Amino acid sequence: MKGAAFRAFRSGSFFFTFLFLGFGALVSSSLFAGSRPSAPSNPVPYDADIGPFLLNFPMHCEFPDKYDQISDVNFRKLALHVFSPDGTPNWTMQLKHGHRLIRYKIGGFDSIHLDSVYYLPSEDGRQYALVSYTSQEGNVSSMTEGIAQVFELSAHRLVAIEQLEWDDDFVTSRPYLSFNERLGRLIIRSAHHLPKDVIWYASAMDVFTLHWEHNHFVKLGMHTEFL
Repeated sequence: MKGAAFRAFRSGSFFFTFLFLGFGALVSSSLFAGSRPSAPSNPVPYDADIGPFLLNFPMHCEFPDKYDQISDVNFRKLALHVFSPDGTPNWTMQLKHGHRLIRYKIGGFDSIHLDSVYYLPSEDGRQYALVSYTSQEGNVSSMTEGIAQVFELSAHRLVAIEQLEWDDDFVTSRPYLSFNERLGRLIIRSAHHLPKDVIWYASAMDVFTLHWEHNHFVKLGMHTEFL
């Protein structure tokens, strides 16, 4: 069932501050030495059960087709395999023309839409791309989540190696995700629920800044803006 961790976070059943500043044990320890989960300090208060929400963790999902260049990959028809932070597969949706909508007979729906593809600097012959998606599910009410994955192409093999998730279930005129290719700077905007906010309506947003470092994104900082 898709989005289980995200739903638990949104329901307020536990305080979900899960901000990974680096990677973990799924890849070589030398690459991620000193990385650890951390929660940012923020003078703007949060609802008691809903803290800052940005997940950034390593994953490993290899695709069967072979490619010469990462620009040859048609991400609009590639299956999206979403993982949990512990490295286990969570759910999969096969895209067609960059979109997939599933309606259930008992009511409700799941949908995924590809928003953007950014090509990242190569490193030692390895090619990289950042692909972002919007995931939505609903029944009586709906929930929207942002997802991005980093893909690596090496020796003709395509592997998804990093996943980011955030809460974009709020209204803003600014993009939920933007990437400055010249600076390697990634901006993600995620909902910030203030005390007494209705669970589905955030009064502010957290703006996370990350930087591309060789083969993964590293957090530089965060600040809050009111909506």
